[in-house]
This record gives sequence, structure tokens and C-alpha cells, in this order.
Amino acid sequence: MIQISLCLVSCMVLGLGLLVWRARPEAPSNRSFGAFTLFSAIWILGVGLFYSETNLVFWATTAFAGASLVPAAFLSFVRYYPTPTRWLGPWALRLNFSVGLFFAVVSLTTRLIVKDARITSTGPARETGALYPLFAAYFLVAWLAALVVLLSKWSRARGLARVQLHYLALGFAVSTSGGIAANLVLPILTGITSYNWIGPLFSLAFVALIAHGIIRHRVMDVRLVIHRGLTFTLALAVSLV
Repeated sequence: MIQISLCLVSCMVLGLGLLVWRARPEAPSNRSFGAFTLFSAIWILGVGLFYSETNLVFWATTAFAGASLVPAAFLSFVRYYPTPTRWLGPWALRLNFSVGLFFAVVSLTTRLIVKDARITSTGPARETGALYPLFAAYFLVAWLAALVVLLSKWSRARGLARVQLHYLALGFAVSTSGGIAANLVLPILTGITSYNWIGPLFSLAFVALIAHGIIRHRVMDVRLVIHRGLTFTLALAVSLV
């Protein structure tokens, strides 16, 4: 049941990203948002299929590969949305993506981040490798940088832009804080990894807040008409999760 629920969440996150990207595919902010949701969906899918109890190491490393690029993609997004930030230059984005790509490749090709995975009495569990603390430090620093830039833009914005940034900041903070607590901090402090499935569920808050912002305040300049059939489908998907 866990894997089905998380696969649905992954599809919802990816669907939101496609919706935003298709609205303005030429805009750097929309492309970055699409990349952010793609990497998030890969992470969620990897965690979900990890609980299928087959190919444990593969799905664990896939989840880490996706997670490695999540903060870099979101930092790129907040750099451009709603207007570009001058003090966060392209060099910072390239450096962040390079570090994220390094961890993604290391995760997929070595045992330095995920050392092993096995079935326990409480379900599947992973054993972290030698570079896991360094990965955790990178993720937290990059996440904090993106959040600081976003909150800085929100504090200076006025009118509709402030409302749009409010939904983005709230959705990002809630969804990523839950994921960091369950999937990053808890394993470091306690060594317990059997609750990793909880983290991706916080992504539902991000989807709900951004979808509400799109409908009410045209967040990301997306125009969306909600029909009864689509409303019923979304409600059914959330109820299944």
C-alpha cells in the first residue's frame, strides 16, 4: 500500500510540474520549476518502490540521485521567479548543480551514500555510506539558501507577487521540512530509516498549496479551469493516498 500511495504522490507532483512548464516553456522560472518537480518525483518514486521490497539498493540509490538535484533545481527557480535576483549569479547555480550532480552520480555508481539495504522485522531499511554526512550537509545548506532567497523576495514583494510567493514559500517549507525530518535528520540522529515513507507524503501539501495558488492567484502565470471530472479525480487520488 505504501508504494502505491507514493507512486500516486509522485505522479501528482510530476503532473503539477508539467502543468507549469507547459504554461511558459520558454521561461527559465517555469523550466526550473519543472526540473524541481521532476527530481522530486524521482525521489518519491524511488522511496515508494523501495517499499516494494525488491531491488532495494537500486531504488534507494535512485531516490538519493533524485534528491541530490532537488535543492539545486529549486534554487534555480527562486533565482528567476518572479524576477531574476542579481546577487545570486549564474556561477552559483552552476556550482550548486555541479555538486548535486556529483552526489547523484556517486549515489548511482558507488556504495558511498547507500552502503546496503535489507529487509528487517519493521520493513526495508538502508545502511548509509561514508559520504552520507557530506550529502546531508550539502542538502541542508542548499535547501536553506533557497529558502532564504525565497523569503527575502517575499519580504520585498508587494501585491499579487507577494501573495504568489507566499504560497510558494509555504508549500516549499512545509513539504521539504517534513522530508528532511523523516528522511535526513532522523536517520542521522537515530539510525532509524524505517519511517522514510513518511517524508514524501508532505509533498501533498506542496501540490495542494501550489494548485490553490494557481487557481486563485495565477501562481506561475498558469491559467487553469477546474471541471467537475478533474475535481473528482483529484479528490479520489488524495483519498487513496
